[in-house]
Amino acid sequence: MTSNPTPSPALDSTVSEEKKRARSKAVAFEIAGHVVLPGERKQIDLPASSLYTHTPLNIPVEVIHGRSAGPVLLVCAAIHGDELNGVEIIRRVRSFRSLNQLHGTLVLVPVVNQFGFIHQSRY
Repeated sequence: MTSNPTPSPALDSTVSEEKKRARSKAVAFEIAGHVVLPGERKQIDLPASSLYTHTPLNIPVEVIHGRSAGPVLLVCAAIHGDELNGVEIIRRVRSFRSLNQLHGTLVLVPVVNQFGFIHQSRY
């Protein structure tokens, strides 16, 4: 004799909650006062510092915000100014066609250490 176990109500509600989240629409994403709407890509220049000539120095950030809700992932590179591999990886990730179906938000920062990158120095 086989018995069919009935799923617990708590398990059913957890599964239905996950299904709702998977289908839920994303809300606007805000970063440093800039709003990125669901399904939108936006390039933002975050003010970081200035050179000795008083020329402003910005950190470029690209935000790709999916139409559906999901996690936020930050991918950054060039924390050490002489390590350039990550910059190319971010350039390639930006061109993935599958980003049109993104669930959640992808934040890309190709160069974190602007001074090191300009001077081609680790620091």
